[in-house]
Amino acid sequence: MRYNPSVQIQKPWVNLVLLVVFPLAIPLLAGPGAISAAIILAAKVNGNATGMAVVLGALLAVMAIAALFMLMAQEIHRAMGVTAQNVVLRVSGLLLAAVAINYMLKRAAANAGINPKLSAHWLRHAHASHAIDRGAALPVVQSTLGHGNIAVTSGYLHARPGTSSGPSLDPGVFLQPG
Repeated sequence: MRYNPSVQIQKPWVNLVLLVVFPLAIPLLAGPGAISAAIILAAKVNGNATGMAVVLGALLAVMAIAALFMLMAQEIHRAMGVTAQNVVLRVSGLLLAAVAINYMLKRAAANAGINPKLSAHWLRHAHASHAIDRGAALPVVQSTLGHGNIAVTSGYLHARPGTSSGPSLDPGVFLQPG
């Protein structure tokens, strides 16, 4: 069965699920992160009138651009087409899932008394580093992590305290014959 965008989905919950996503954009505009950024930028200008005017101008510009996009949402939505809308929806969903997983990991780490810097990326890095330490071949780790370039994977190679490459050398390599 081919996809036909003109066919109405007979699942009323689908529209409800899509509505839930939109309020998540509000914290990006006026949430703690945006407010903190404004405070930090204002503090960095140390009361300088010109600097404060630049900060306020930047804030107003961001607000105007966000308002413009919100006002043009229907036109943008129509111009994108179904395929682009689906791509944006899925990418947004992946980003939201990544943020949610990171949040859950940090909460679990805090509850367990583990380092609060814990993140999904940190666990991924630890997996690769420990696999290499235990003898996994670099191409195998590259494939597991989905790296396109082995140079990226080689970033997980670390010298450990108390280790040296010296014992691996052939001592006879430095001896002169005769």
